[in-house]
Amino acid sequence: MSPRRTLAVTLVAAALVAGASPALAMTPKAGTSGWSRSDPPADPTALVAELAKTTYAISCGSVTATGWSADVYDDTAAGILSILITTSAVSGACAANPAALRVRQGEVTLEARPWSSHTASGVGTLVSGVDLPYIDWDFVPSPRVGQWVGIAARGVDGEALPMLEGLIVTVGTDSFTVNTAVGEEYVGAPVVDNRGRALGVMTAAGTIVTGTPLFCGEPFDCTDPTRVWWDINAPSAPRNVTASAGKGRVTVTWKPVASDGGDPVNYFSSVNGGPWTEASRFSVTVKARKGVSVTVSVQAVNAAGWGPAVTRTARAR
Repeated sequence: MSPRRTLAVTLVAAALVAGASPALAMTPKAGTSGWSRSDPPADPTALVAELAKTTYAISCGSVTATGWSADVYDDTAAGILSILITTSAVSGACAANPAALRVRQGEVTLEARPWSSHTASGVGTLVSGVDLPYIDWDFVPSPRVGQWVGIAARGVDGEALPMLEGLIVTVGTDSFTVNTAVGEEYVGAPVVDNRGRALGVMTAAGTIVTGTPLFCGEPFDCTDPTRVWWDINAPSAPRNVTASAGKGRVTVTWKPVASDGGDPVNYFSSVNGGPWTEASRFSVTVKARKGVSVTVSVQAVNAAGWGPAVTRTARAR
């Protein structure tokens, strides 16, 4: 998990209102040339262990759902150290009856108090008075069709349920679907990618996952409410990368990427496996003695991450 950062992100909300037609919301988006299907995490056990630290069984009276701590919080309100994401049903029930609120991980009960933010989308929040481990709420580069996801939850008794695995099959403007339906016991659960970043919330049993960055207001700010996070992806590789030998030098040139992933691209190069340095032009020249082999790697990057690297080698003349 990355270090906790100050408030500069948004919370999901206003996605699937009651009675909305899933068929209308599930329009698939075209793929990006820099995107490929993602694989399960290399160490699922480690991911499960991390998710177990961040998920909770939250109940108010007879209403229970999974809740989880996200890296969004109100750093201006006194005593609020963490925000717990859960269902609007639990959030609403707790707002109406604060004394009934209970947040548990197995036998451990955590300090928390209700927050009145809950919407028809099915997503709600609770406020915790303790600093909790959290899941990164992801804005880029997901979700994408074919992406691996894990769904982590806790049962009514507060014990961790098995992590479900699946693939994203359709992506709409404010939600996406997974290829395996989940049961009621996973309602409220975070849906994460293979790096443990939350992509959305299971607001109801079934296959639909809610996720939208369009909610702005208290207690959350928006960094860019006009940009839908799954419209941004890592760029493709630089094109036509060539290495040419000159007298006492090797020059590597390239052409722009075919796909910028929906975000401005910068180019970086690495010489002989050394540090990556930003390139101001579409070429890099390296001085070298006659006969010395020089290897240069070139890579593009945007806000979503790094694209594939391309490597070329030549000997100076």
